[in-house]
Amino acid sequence: MGKINFVAGQVLLSAVFIFFSAHAYGSSFSCPYGKKAACLNYGDSACPSDAKCVSRDAVCFDSRTCGYDGFVCKSEYEDLGDEYDDLLDDCKELAHEHDDIIDKYNKLLNRYKNRESEYEEVELCVRYATTLEEVKSCFNAG
Repeated sequence: MGKINFVAGQVLLSAVFIFFSAHAYGSSFSCPYGKKAACLNYGDSACPSDAKCVSRDAVCFDSRTCGYDGFVCKSEYEDLGDEYDDLLDDCKELAHEHDDIIDKYNKLLNRYKNRESEYEEVELCVRYATTLEEVKSCFNAG
C-alpha cells in the first residue's frame, strides 16, 4: 500500500508539474494599452518613443544646458570646449594688439601735440620778428 501511495503521489506531482509547465509555456505576456512587446538580444536596449536613445558613452546634461535636444555627446562637448578655448585665446591676442595700437596712437598724438606747440612758438616768433637775424634765431631756438 505504501508503494501505491508513493507512485500515486509521483504521478500526481508529475501531472501538476506538466499542467503548470504547459500553462506557462502556452501563455504569453501582455503589454499595457498602446505599448508593443519587444524581444531583445543580449546588450540590446529599448527606448520609449518619447525619449532619445544614446550610446553608453554619452553624457547627459540638463535640457537647458545643450539646447532643445537635452543631451550632447561628450566628444562634441569637449570639441566645443576646445573651440571656446581657441576663441578665448584669439580674443586675448586681439585685446593685446588693440592695447598696443592704442599705446602707439597715444604716443603719436603726444608727438603731434608737441610739434603743433613748437610750430605755434616759431610762428609767433617769426610774426613778431623785425629783422632777418631775429627770424633766423626763431628756427635755431629749438
